[in-house]
Amino acid sequence: HNPLIHHPQEFLDRQFNYETFKSIIDDAADLLVDGIILQGDGEPLLYDKFFDMLRYARSKDIGVLFFTNGSLIGLEQAREIVDLGIREIYCSFPAGTAKTYSVVTSSNQDDIFYTIVRNLKRLVEIKKEKNKSQPRLVMTHVIHHLNFNELIDMAKTDAQIGTDAARFYLIRLDDNNKHLKLTESELKIIKKDLPVAASIFRKSNIDFVDNINFQLRHYDGVSGAWSKDIFLKEGCSIGWYFCLIPALYDVSMCCHLRTVGYLNKQSFKELWNSREYRRFRIKAKFLNDNRDFVFLNGVRLYDEHCEHCDNHQTLLTNLDNLRKLGLYQFIK
Repeated sequence: HNPLIHHPQEFLDRQFNYETFKSIIDDAADLLVDGIILQGDGEPLLYDKFFDMLRYARSKDIGVLFFTNGSLIGLEQAREIVDLGIREIYCSFPAGTAKTYSVVTSSNQDDIFYTIVRNLKRLVEIKKEKNKSQPRLVMTHVIHHLNFNELIDMAKTDAQIGTDAARFYLIRLDDNNKHLKLTESELKIIKKDLPVAASIFRKSNIDFVDNINFQLRHYDGVSGAWSKDIFLKEGCSIGWYFCLIPALYDVSMCCHLRTVGYLNKQSFKELWNSREYRRFRIKAKFLNDNRDFVFLNGVRLYDEHCEHCDNHQTLLTNLDNLRKLGLYQFIK
């Protein structure tokens, strides 16, 4: 949302070809994939094939999650989302007040905040009318220099909407957003307000998805990183159950574009089951020993992005599950 950052037009014009999407979904169904997530560097509902994608994935009995800012979920869209049985919606909502939302998104329009609240409340009401439990609505609040003092307002707004779950997430810093880095005094305010926000969630029967306490415990005030070398000892398991496919169809093992193959050379199913992909996964399992291993696009296995890993909660949950099942010993 930084008006000083300009992307090339080629990047802005990228769209995920619908026929390519269908072939990926066909392979995913054959592989018994549990679910897909539709997200990107823009608003998914702006794509004219978005609902076709939802319908096709659901016709193959694949669970669907998607990210949105909520501004385009009108009445008809909300009804179809509920009728299709979309599993989860993650709504990116980086403010607790209309004024701050306008500043963070550079929209300069306070009414967008209220439009989103109205849209989401209507979605929740439609779920109730149809006696449906899905989609699970998860509010995602990325916290930074512009909104650090609005955790309580965010929680109150979530309660007003009637959301199912909410999470706070410290911003992942890069060269484009370093001006949003949190100061020590701002972190103190976050830590002070967090229990109050959590109490609001609890009283409103909202599931608090606790990403932020891990981030706060491991936060590096100099770099803004929060995971540092946490996963070097136990390795990275993300390649066994996740991948990212951008609109250029270069398949990445994680969110930070570590390319493992190309869909213009082989099908998704062929790539997922390939010996080469398995080699990448095993390298990541022994992360500390292979940190300088290089992927097809020249990116190292372990770099600065791993120090603020977007998948840290999934990795931690996976490790916890292995402990509960008595299988943790086998990852060493």
